[in-house]
Amino acid sequence: MRAICVTLAAVFCMAFIACGGNGTATRATTTAAAPAATEVAAAKTTESPTASGDNTTVAPATPTAIVLNPSIADALSCRVPPVRPATGPGSGAFQRYDLTAFPLAACNDGSPAVLYFRPYAGDTNRDKWLIVLNGGGGCDTGEECAKRWCGVDTNFNADNMSTANASNGVGGGGILAREAGNPFADYNQVEVRYCTSDAWAGRGMAVTTTAMDPKTGATVTYQIHFAGAHVYEAVMATLRQDGVPALVYRRDNMAMPDLDDAAEVVFAGGSAGGAGVINNLDRLADMLREGSNKPVVRGFVEAIVGPDRSLLGYDSATFCKENELCSYEVLYKGIYARQTAEGGQRSWTDDSCIEWHRANEPGTEWQCYDPNHLLANHITTPYFVRTSLTDQLLSSNFIDAGFTTATGQPLTILEYGRATAAFVNGLQSAVERGHEHEVVAVLPGVFAPSCSTHYTLLQSDLVNGVSISVAGGPAYTLFDAWNHWVTGTGPSVIVTSAPRTDVCPGER
Repeated sequence: MRAICVTLAAVFCMAFIACGGNGTATRATTTAAAPAATEVAAAKTTESPTASGDNTTVAPATPTAIVLNPSIADALSCRVPPVRPATGPGSGAFQRYDLTAFPLAACNDGSPAVLYFRPYAGDTNRDKWLIVLNGGGGCDTGEECAKRWCGVDTNFNADNMSTANASNGVGGGGILAREAGNPFADYNQVEVRYCTSDAWAGRGMAVTTTAMDPKTGATVTYQIHFAGAHVYEAVMATLRQDGVPALVYRRDNMAMPDLDDAAEVVFAGGSAGGAGVINNLDRLADMLREGSNKPVVRGFVEAIVGPDRSLLGYDSATFCKENELCSYEVLYKGIYARQTAEGGQRSWTDDSCIEWHRANEPGTEWQCYDPNHLLANHITTPYFVRTSLTDQLLSSNFIDAGFTTATGQPLTILEYGRATAAFVNGLQSAVERGHEHEVVAVLPGVFAPSCSTHYTLLQSDLVNGVSISVAGGPAYTLFDAWNHWVTGTGPSVIVTSAPRTDVCPGER
């Protein structure tokens, strides 16, 4: 069933992620404070991790994790799906690494966060990196998370909240494929599994909440982690070999380089992973540039950019009629208040946005929970946007919620596509006059086809098989647009001129 975002409890998905349900329960409350920082050893080490299983690499130490009593898995009658077989070819597949050395890097159910990696190919790529944050919706209340876990009224299930069934290895598709024409084909590559339901922004540990078991109807109380920000920090500490040994790719007995030695880093993500990139891109660039290498850092954001929320009509929206959230400002003030309150699941956003608004427009910090506002005004590291103009999942969030156009017309999928096209076509100009334009050195690139698929970055057919003709001229693919943007040798804002309801070639 298609995900629906129509209630106050689920309204956060309008801000950052494709929603995962339509629960109406009271927001989860925190009963135990999270530790102040991820617990890691102080010094770097070069010792290799130990291997376990065919493709799994387990961290060398396992500090005591925060126990959930009971966890969502224990409290609900639904179970995690069976362990999935490793995907991809036996040669060149990604190897699994469990982040057990970082007790705060935990999934919703308390299982350890997982990343998959493979090292560079060819000496010229030794210091080049592609790091991908996966997506998969989110939840904000006990009821929403219970439905998400059980796969009720949502596109997602326990597979998106746990690593209990994570495969030992994955193949690489799309921007991770080792194929001719892919500019990232031979980079050091890392894919981070998403299991925290918080757009990589949460710091809430052992949050206690109550919900109805979607299968039995019984009322249950359980504890759940929202630790996406901690997972992000653990991933970066691991790749920087900060308190943990270098990752070793066992097939070739090849150690991954130190991320601190990088010359180029591409930080990519789609859907909730795209939100994670927006939240963390400047933070990552600042951290890496503190070293002597000062690498080139670029962001790659997909499946999170839609219409300008400030230009939509709110009077007919469900949350206006039911909760009196009848304008852009009122809605996002509500989101800001919920997420920054004690126990807020997604309190982490771009630092400079909060700082700028506090210094220049006090009381408008709520705008920092609008991804379009962040991209237009506060993300200063170079970034590239890929978005489907007629994205079925993102558009349904807006259409089902009852938004209208600025003139009061119903928001259809084509109107959604036109409004999204207007935003991305004007993105470079918006950045040029944005709040932090003085420190922006590179304007964003854009590739926006008339396509209904939500998340395409890891699907080779949709990365390579979708193209846009510009003014009757040549047809450009995603990689063409990226290369134009990086090199300055061609058009870098490539947007379909008239959105259609066609599906992408090869769409499943």
